[in-house]
Amino acid sequence: MYYVMRISTQPVPNSEKSYLIFSAASRASPEQTVAASSSPTTASVTIYDNSYSNPVDAQEGILLDPSARSSELSDAFYLVKEIDSQGKVLLFVFPCAISGGIQSNCRNAKKAVGSKVHASDLVKKFKCDEENE
Repeated sequence: MYYVMRISTQPVPNSEKSYLIFSAASRASPEQTVAASSSPTTASVTIYDNSYSNPVDAQEGILLDPSARSSELSDAFYLVKEIDSQGKVLLFVFPCAISGGIQSNCRNAKKAVGSKVHASDLVKKFKCDEENE
């Protein structure tokens, strides 16, 4: 049996916390979770889909196929954490495909989301990309 993975969030009522949730489901029934793990966070979580153009509903999240057997779903993901100028923690989650190697599609995905997130900045990329040049 093959599985798909969903990455989503769930807010904690009356709190600034939320849970970042990683869940697994049967490929045949992706709406039926068979296992899950969650991590509490105070970060503002933004999740992007394969288009990288706009964030998705974080409670709905994104679906991945870690076994790389789907031509429609990505098989890997990035988590990028940044701290803005006011000290707020930001967490960006987005899918990518490693079928061409981690340095190919995933690097391009990271650049696409970084330029979207920092579109109004002089340097249109994630802060962690500045250190790698």
